[in-house]
Amino acid sequence: MNGAASRNGPLIRLLLEADADAAFAVHCAATRQLQNDIVRRESLEFIRDQINYGFVIGGFSADGQLVAYAALAVENSATSKISDLLKLDTESRKNFCLLDGVAVHPAWQSRGMHHALITERLCYARDLGKDIVGVTVSPSNLKSLKNLLASGFLVIQATFLYGGHERLILVRHLGYRAGTRYHRTKTVALKRFDESLEAIRSGLCGFELAWDEQGQAFMHYGTSLQK
Repeated sequence: MNGAASRNGPLIRLLLEADADAAFAVHCAATRQLQNDIVRRESLEFIRDQINYGFVIGGFSADGQLVAYAALAVENSATSKISDLLKLDTESRKNFCLLDGVAVHPAWQSRGMHHALITERLCYARDLGKDIVGVTVSPSNLKSLKNLLASGFLVIQATFLYGGHERLILVRHLGYRAGTRYHRTKTVALKRFDESLEAIRSGLCGFELAWDEQGQAFMHYGTSLQK
């Protein structure tokens, strides 16, 4: 894939070091009103290193303004740590990569940009020969969870990361058939992290979000119906 691509939506291309300041500005705008436990705070230096040593794509408006960016980590300390938490074997670790951060300017949220950046990074992963893609998400980050589950990811691990914050670990196997159905075994309120831990330890995976009449968010956990 070349450095500029558009897939029936906003212009998306790989970012260059010269884009680091604009990406940092998007990150600051996107995280300004969010609590520290929901998203990881990045420095300009960290974003510049991601651009220089990884794969960072940006979403641009029609007038050429950077309005979103998202990182794909292929082989670094982050992929190693998550591989350890997932207990991947040697072969699977070679095929593993990580969606390692995303930010969408508030003016462009709820317009499909986040989903487009997920899709584009999955395409990059395939191009790189990586067929196991992971991502960490706060259970309070409902927008990200909704988009990731809709993109075929499943919650298969839960732990504490980034200074002790609650994180769900989602994985998608790109070689698996899309549209697999799941049998719901347990429904857990997302604010009850201990119950998500218990569901995962019992061998269940999270596959769908739901809300009650009061607006409280729940995760459906279960097992695949595919034989």
